[in-house]
Formats: sequence, structure tokens, C-alpha cells
Amino acid sequence: MSDAPETIDDGADAPGSSSTETPSARPRRGLRALAWTGATVGVLALAGGGLVAAESAGLFDPPMCSELDQEPESIADSAELGEARVVCTHDEFGYDVTAGAEGIADASLQVTVPARVAYAQAADGLAVYADAALTIEVPTTVADGDDAWVVASAEPAQIASADGSETIGLGAESGAWSLRDEYYLVRSVDGRGRALDRPVVTTFSFERGLGTPDVVAASGPDTRGVLALQWQPVEGAASYAIVRIDGGQYDLVGTTQETEWTSAAAPAADAGEADGIFAEAVNSGIAGGSADYTIGVIAVGEDAGASPAASSMLDLAPTGVLATTPVAIVDGTIETSTPMGLAEVPREIEVTALDGSVALLTPVLAPGTIERVDADHISVGLFVAGTDLGARVTLSLGSSGSLITQIESYNDAVEIVAEDSDAAEAAMETTLADHPLTGAAIEATAPVVDYPVVGSDPMVRYMAAHLIARSPQVDWSVWRDLEGSPALEDAVFEAMHQNPYAYLTEFEWTDRIVYFTYDYDPTEYATHQEELHAAVVAAVAEAVPAGASPARAATAINDWIVTKTDYNDPAYEVSVSVDDPYEWWPAVSAAGYAYAWEANGVFEGLDVVCEGYATAFQAMALESGLDVVYVTGSIDDSGERHAWNKVRYSGSWHNVDPTWNDTPWAPQYLLIPDSGFTGSAERTEDEYWIVDGNAGRYTAG
Repeated sequence: MSDAPETIDDGADAPGSSSTETPSARPRRGLRALAWTGATVGVLALAGGGLVAAESAGLFDPPMCSELDQEPESIADSAELGEARVVCTHDEFGYDVTAGAEGIADASLQVTVPARVAYAQAADGLAVYADAALTIEVPTTVADGDDAWVVASAEPAQIASADGSETIGLGAESGAWSLRDEYYLVRSVDGRGRALDRPVVTTFSFERGLGTPDVVAASGPDTRGVLALQWQPVEGAASYAIVRIDGGQYDLVGTTQETEWTSAAAPAADAGEADGIFAEAVNSGIAGGSADYTIGVIAVGEDAGASPAASSMLDLAPTGVLATTPVAIVDGTIETSTPMGLAEVPREIEVTALDGSVALLTPVLAPGTIERVDADHISVGLFVAGTDLGARVTLSLGSSGSLITQIESYNDAVEIVAEDSDAAEAAMETTLADHPLTGAAIEATAPVVDYPVVGSDPMVRYMAAHLIARSPQVDWSVWRDLEGSPALEDAVFEAMHQNPYAYLTEFEWTDRIVYFTYDYDPTEYATHQEELHAAVVAAVAEAVPAGASPARAATAINDWIVTKTDYNDPAYEVSVSVDDPYEWWPAVSAAGYAYAWEANGVFEGLDVVCEGYATAFQAMALESGLDVVYVTGSIDDSGERHAWNKVRYSGSWHNVDPTWNDTPWAPQYLLIPDSGFTGSAERTEDEYWIVDGNAGRYTAG
């Protein structure tokens, strides 16, 4: 334990024992812990009154001292601060603690420390800190006095924004101790400049016009990674200013009339969002400089003038919350220029934090951001979970199941290996909720095909692309779980009816997989598609005049079809001779009439049934760029099933029935409204050609 201090007259130098070794450096700063949680920090409050004088001091309560060397009576005369006696050794930090002074009235106090040599010989042996861990140094000046070193505050009387556009006064003269709740005078040398065995710490504080409220600081999924401060209202405060202190640099970084603030409001704006969904940086308004900066809040009073009175401030240092509060992704961490497989997507992302360190944070792929790049690749957003930091990565499409399901498996694997899986799950859920999966995103993962893909819903178009690609099975579970998706059978029925290049025989499904059976083997399937497309292109070139209006083009297509084919009565008779709805198609195929239900039959010069007429019209209309649908229903008089088309132009839908227009007379069912089907032509649309709920879009008025 240190010896009791002697006076300058009888040769003593300072409280505490000394040595003849070279003076030691200042106390080392504490190590920073990594945690992405909440922390508590103080607020600086400003009000209109002056500083309040202190009550007379009683017993001093030394912090973290379990054993006392002597009764710790508080220093009654602040002039004695520089020669206070040691009363104990701090349990946690190991330095000697003297009695202290509380509620000092004069904020411009200068502390005198007895000395025998000039301060230049003391190797910077005096310092003042704002925290018990001695990590937040307060700017001071030390001058030589009469047999003493004189320590004065170098804290500012006012703080301005970095661009100088706004200034806030601190209610004190220049050189006053204006900001902190408590100060820690640290003496590392004795009065002759010799290093002490242990630093000697003396605490002192000032009476303030306002109390010091607590502030909660947080950064995490709830704040999208942005630093957020909240505090209780300060009585008499009308607004608040947020300050950043970095060594001797004091900057005003934000103001608010609320009792909360986020770094997104800092004057130095974060980098703009790339691609509309990613932030290139967050918290940049308070980042930069050294790793030893602190942040605090000042409250401005109702009657505040240029220099309102100020309460003290407790600093939020770059530890804890700030140590993992992100700023930006480290360059090169995410590969954005080269396609990759899911196995190559990083399981951790390196991010610079507010304390200047590099933290490894949890990534998440957001399937709701999927976009198609080309036939073999998609892009998807890779985010730092719980934040807007991220970038697009390009993934190579494989053939092993649903890409959405694979992305979900990647996210599950990342969550499992995370150091805190619960926190990772919460952060990932936040990002996924910000970018929910949509039908458009799922549709973007469908095969890219060489023929038109049409449908009234993303799920229909997704299924249609798979039918045209002749996918034997499809994982449809992502659609099952997507709110608002149509029933699977509705989507597949519409896809097979609206797309002339799909030749589907039947399908069946489980709760996850739908299995498709096609009319032809893969080689025959591709040949059918190629032959149909070539014939359609040639027919449109022959039938549709260049620059024709939609009505003129639809008329030309109808006229071309009815001159190239006739109704196939024998094929129809075979189809209606079979009662079992699951057996009529095998019967038709066995009889050699499958072509009568395909557009191909028309272009091969064969006779077809109504489905062949309507499918051929659909194919030519799509090739001509028309807005067209294939419609099924039944004739009211006979109950027989029938197929025809609708074309949209001038804001309305119009019916075209090429089958019933194939007569020696002028066509009666060409570009007419629904009400134009009269007499024996009256009909009722069924539910097979369009998903439930969408038929109303195609009413021909």
C-alpha cells in the first residue's frame, strides 16, 4: 500500500510510493468485449439556469474498494484534490484510490498537484479520465505553478457540427469542466517525476443544473443494424443534441426533440442504396477517426440561450454495442462478379464495426430478391442478417430440385453454425420479413425456354415454363406456402390450356412434388415444338399484314386458320364415345387423332376439333404480339364442351371463335362481346382455362 503523502516542505513528492526507474506510461486502456446487445450510457442535459453550489461533503464512498486503509472522509476543500491521501486499492482495476470531492460549485476549478520539478520532466504523469476503467481521457492542460503542476480542463464551451452549420453551448466558460458526471485525476508519477508503483486516482465531480438520465443504446435486427439511442425525458429540456467526442475533437452529429435518436439521422449521410434494397454503409455519420471515440447526448432547456447550463454526461465508448455495430462490408468479402454455387456462398461476412474492428456477422440469402440473369443464372440478395448491408450474388442454376428450397437450406445451415443461433435466427427473420418471398421471385427461377410463356398468375407462368421445358417433376412447396397462390390443379390446368407449346397428358402430386406425364418422349417433344414454331412464324408472315392493328391481325389469323383446316368429326366421335374422363385421351391417341387437339394439326394441313382451332389461333396471336387467351366452356343448348379465344385491344376483350367461324358464310363470331353469343351459340365459361378468381379480368363487354 502507498505511503501517506508528505508536504512539499519536508520533501514528499506525491501520495503513493515511488521508484527511481524510468516513469511508466499512462494506464493502459481496457480491452473491448464483443457483443451485439444493448448498453447503458448517460445523457448530458442543458437548461437555462446557472450551476448550483455544492452541499458540504460528508463521507466519501470509494468505488470498488472492499478494504479501506483509513476512514474515507470526503475532501471539503477542492484545492486539496492534488494531494489527497490514499484510502484503498481498487478491487477491479488495481490502482490506489484517494478520498474525493463531490458537488464542487466552481466548474472552472484548476487542480494543483504538489511538485518539485517542471512538468516537462514528469513524462506526462498526470491525466484525467471520464470513467473508472480509465479508458476515456478528458482533454486537459498541465502548467507549471509555484511548487505545483496546475491541471485545467480543455473541454469546449460549445460544440459545433462538422460543417459548422449548427452550434450548441454547454453553459460554461472556456476551460470549465463542462461535460462529465465524474472525473478521475490519475497521477502516475510523484512530485519529482518518478514513476509510482501504482497509479493514484482521485475522483471529483461538480454540482449540475440538471440531473443525468440514463440512455439505452442498441443495435441489432430491430434497428436494422443502425445504432439507436433512447433516454428518459430530462425535466426542463426542450430538445437534445447528440455529440461525438474523439480525443480533443467534439462534433455535433444530430439533434432531436424526441427522446430517441438513430445514427441514420446523422449529418454525414450513409452511402445511397444500391439496387434499391441494399445500403452500402450504415452508421457512417458517427464512424471514422480513432477507435477511442465516445458518443453522448445533450439536452437543451426551454430557456436555453447561447450558453445554457449543462448536466453531466456519461459516455458511450466503442465497446460492447459499438464493437459489433456494423458500418460496411469489408471489400472483397462478397464475390459479386463471378457466378457461384450455393456451396461457395460465405457462411460469415466480414464487417467493419463502429469501433474500427472487423466483426464476423451472420449472412442470409433473401429469396424474395431473386432476379433472372440468364438461362443458367439468377441473382439474389446476400445480406448481413438484420441489416440493410448486402450485395447481389449470382448463383448458377443446378438441376437438383427447387432453388428456393436450396436457399432455405443454406440459411438453415448458416443459422446452425452461428455462435448464437437464437440471435442469428432473429436477425435472419428480420431480413426475410423485409424482403418477403413473392410469386415474381419464384417465377424468376423457372426454366428459360425458347417459346412464349403465358398465364394470369406467376405460379401459372412458372408451371407453364416447366411444361414447355418438359420437366418431369417440380417442387411446388414454395407456392403452397406462399399466401395468395392459386390451387396447384388450377395453375397447371391454366398453364396447359394457355400455352400451345406444352403437350401435357396428365399430372399428379404430393404435398411437395407435382409429377407430369407428357404426350411425347423428350426428342419427339422438342421436334413438335420446333415444327410448330417454324410453321407459326411462316403463317403469321403470310397472313398478318405488317403494322396491322390488333383487330386486323386477329381477323387475318381467324381467316387464315379457317381456310387451312376443317372440323374433324371422326376424332370428336372417338372422344365422346368414352365415358371415363381418364380414358378418353388414351382412346383418342390410340385412334391416331391426338393431332386434332393440337395446334400442330392445323399447320400440318390436318382436320382438328375446336381445341386445335383455338390453340392454333393462340399460337399465331402470341407470335403476332396480341394480348390473347384460350377459353373453354360448354354450349348451353347441347352441353357439349367447346374452346375459343379472346383478344384484347382498345381496353376491352373481344371473342373470336375460329371453329364456329369455319362456315361458308361471313364469320359471325369474330371480335364480339360475351353477349354476342346468342341463340344456339350461347355458352358458359368453365373453370379450367383460368385460375379461380381471375376469369373476371377477361370479360368481353
